[in-house]
Amino acid sequence: MQGVDGVILAPCDFTGVKTALDALEEANIPVITLNAPLAGNVDSLVIGDTVEQGTIAGEMLEEAILAEGKEMEGVVVYQTLPFVHPNAATRAKGFVDVFAKYDGVEVVELTGISPEEHYTAFDGAIKAYPDMLGAWGLYSSATIGMLNAKLANDRGDILLSSIDQDKPILKGIYDGDIVGTAAYSSIAPAWWCMSQMVNMLNGAEIPGVIFYANMAVTPDNVEELFEHYYPGKTLMDYIEGNVD
Repeated sequence: MQGVDGVILAPCDFTGVKTALDALEEANIPVITLNAPLAGNVDSLVIGDTVEQGTIAGEMLEEAILAEGKEMEGVVVYQTLPFVHPNAATRAKGFVDVFAKYDGVEVVELTGISPEEHYTAFDGAIKAYPDMLGAWGLYSSATIGMLNAKLANDRGDILLSSIDQDKPILKGIYDGDIVGTAAYSSIAPAWWCMSQMVNMLNGAEIPGVIFYANMAVTPDNVEELFEHYYPGKTLMDYIEGNVD
């Protein structure tokens, strides 16, 4: 009704967004989405390679387990969402595929939504699998809940990897409580969405899909990448309580 030239949309309900996308298509309004809706048509997608994210996290955990001289025999736990989410399913595939080559590894899936739910589930897993090889948080709430459970149980020996670059996760890497995370800039997808829209409105041909970069964050680069993800802030400022 306002006659806008274009819409940039970050869908939360990946199927429920269809009504809005159909209305925009009917009105001939171009649409760029951050993450791919599962219904409806758009002009271009800006997405991450989420299988690659899971693979990065899995390989970091695998490397950490092997570096400790452990046999690949036992349980690896990961935590995800209790409902179907395309990013979660594809991240899980990348992670699980890393360990598929080890016949002696059992990958156990747990679910939750809030850090508190993930804490409770992982606390139970720590007790059920006292000799677990390692663990993985598929997204930030999972990792934060798992990290808190690990610390509360005084289980510094549990190797934990992650996806996402929330500040507590980066601090956990610096402190040695998380082996690493598969991360991506939250700024880059927004930049790509805007540049795609501007180029399209100016008459340029644009690609149907743009993949933003994934990076492996480790103890060796965590301070540098904290400043990359949070421009103008430092990890030390955060640790000292000077950054929210």
